[in-house]
Amino acid sequence: MAMPRARSLLLPAAAAAAWIAIGIGAFQQLYVTIHFTDRAALSKYWSEAQYSRIPGLREMLLEVEQRTKPGDRVLIWTPHHPWQQGYGYAFRRAQYILSGREVIPFLDRERDVVDESSIARAEFIACWRDCPRFDGFAPAWRSADGMLLRRVR
Repeated sequence: MAMPRARSLLLPAAAAAAWIAIGIGAFQQLYVTIHFTDRAALSKYWSEAQYSRIPGLREMLLEVEQRTKPGDRVLIWTPHHPWQQGYGYAFRRAQYILSGREVIPFLDRERDVVDESSIARAEFIACWRDCPRFDGFAPAWRSADGMLLRRVR
């Protein structure tokens, strides 16, 4: 009669051992280290990571956000042409930071050419790094990362 009792104990012990093995195999060091990480530095890293292909873009857009108000029409200019060579990347990132403003593309997405009508619609032009001359616009702010032009009335 000892044999059936041993079998009845063997199955739960094997299941427990299997669960323990799965738990040990699935354990990641991150589960412990995340609680001892500098959260401010980690937050800054993840905030900056999505802008890493165009250094300084995030800082420039944050400055533009502070200097414009919701409802303003802001044209985004970068030297990246065509759309798929970096301009689309910068434009999509600008839409997140400048939410509430009408963010206007400098390039026509379909034809990959400058859309002159977009300049006429803009109240501001946000330029990453250097900015070409735009008639009817004057500098409102400048830094090493870019500049903001305001329409002159």
